[in-house]
Amino acid sequence: MNALVANLHFLYIAYLAYGIYGDWELHSEAIAGLKNQQNGEEQKIVTLKKRIKKIKEYEENVAKSKARVEQVAVQIKEIQKQLPDETSDTKIMGAFTTEASLLNLQEPLPSAMSEALHDFYYSKSYRLGFKGTFLQSLVFFERLADNDRLFNVKQLMIKRPEEGNKGRFLILDVNATIETFRYNPNYKAVD
Repeated sequence: MNALVANLHFLYIAYLAYGIYGDWELHSEAIAGLKNQQNGEEQKIVTLKKRIKKIKEYEENVAKSKARVEQVAVQIKEIQKQLPDETSDTKIMGAFTTEASLLNLQEPLPSAMSEALHDFYYSKSYRLGFKGTFLQSLVFFERLADNDRLFNVKQLMIKRPEEGNKGRFLILDVNATIETFRYNPNYKAVD
């Protein structure tokens, strides 16, 4: 028994080593568990970052789409100005006469012609005759192009007058058929 008591410190050291080893095993298992949990959490973070990136892309797409919708709304308003649902012969012929008088065109004679139905719009032609120089005529038609309404010059005839010109510039007889359009409110699109 003396030998046992003399070697008791070895037993005590072995017991402490066994206890420390047990604690170390528990600590290692806890560290492995935490590492596994950390890997799982990192995977969740990566997944959430991907979702956040997709959400940001979606928000950017929504913003771009909203900008496109606003742009289309502006374009629709512009088209509605160019293609109203009613036309006024007096306003249109008055606009022709006003432009002609601003450019000092002689004898502007606008007259309304027939209206034709084309599916979702009507077209109405106007005959316009005046006398003026070639440059005045060009400026007149350029101003028509800048108008809010949509105009189409269907026919244009420019000829030299039969009587001689006494001025510095050649005065021409200009006859044009100008077409304007209006929306057909009764049109139903076929799907």
